[in-house]
Amino acid sequence: MPQDPLQLATEVGRYLFAYDQAAGRAATMLLSKEASTEGVQASIARQHEDGHWTVGFGRRTGDGGFRLMHEVVMNDDRLVDEVRAGVSERLPPESYYARAARAQRLVQENFDGEHGPYNFLVLPVGAEAGRMTVYAIPAQTDQNAYRLGGDYRFEVNPAAGEVISREPLHKRYYEIGKRAQGTGGTAHEATRPVETDVLFATVRRPAAPHFVMTQERTFRIAPDGTITPVDTRTARQREDVRVLRGM
Repeated sequence: MPQDPLQLATEVGRYLFAYDQAAGRAATMLLSKEASTEGVQASIARQHEDGHWTVGFGRRTGDGGFRLMHEVVMNDDRLVDEVRAGVSERLPPESYYARAARAQRLVQENFDGEHGPYNFLVLPVGAEAGRMTVYAIPAQTDQNAYRLGGDYRFEVNPAAGEVISREPLHKRYYEIGKRAQGTGGTAHEATRPVETDVLFATVRRPAAPHFVMTQERTFRIAPDGTITPVDTRTARQREDVRVLRGM
């Protein structure tokens, strides 16, 4: 992963976007196949070293393992290649799905979301060896509005059953309608954009830039996730940008 914090935010934000897209497409594909989801406790997306994705659906077992019930295989563009429904495969506690499902559950047990249903995205990036990072992000419940804020990042040690850290990524929460308009969030305590700012910029439609305005600088996040410092006065004076206070 890149050492530069802006590049890191871009890379992790793009990964979150890809994860969210893969998980959504996999769930839609399972519904189209009329696969039974009874007993499913967790869905975990994962990108492999060659770029392809898999999304596993299943439940945790008493010994810390994972019962894989369905799996959707996708190429590196997250287009579905194969649907493995009803596989009923038991995976050991050290498997990726098992560790990720335990990490996800640890966060869910210690989390009281303030903004309706949440999605819990489990990433192997941004954490020390043997640990995982879990993002709690408000789920989009209105197809005509995107959610920004109300999100958290957790570092988890699934082997020890421990939540190591919990960090809120934004102070406020907004629902942004689908309009051809940029957004700008004032973040007086932040020094730079975070990865969920990048996720917001990449996921919303129609595509529009998102600006993060700190006390020191202003950053423009393009719809592809690229972060660029820009002039603060110019950004604030743009008539096509809606400013969100106190992000």
